[in-house]
Amino acid sequence: MMDEVLFYFVVGASIIIVSAIWIKLRLDNTKQEKLIKKYLSDLSILKKKNHSLRHLKKELNQ
Repeated sequence: MMDEVLFYFVVGASIIIVSAIWIKLRLDNTKQEKLIKKYLSDLSILKKKNHSLRHLKKELNQ
């Protein structure tokens, strides 16, 4: 009887620990996806500015 209680306790604790780790990883993944979107947006803005500067430089050199 005690072995059975211990078994169910260990299984329950394992499920709780694995669930907590899974939730933590999902939350971290969401944060990283938001950061990646922000960095990609910033990068596209920088590319546009760089393209505009090159175009302006060409016009000035002509």
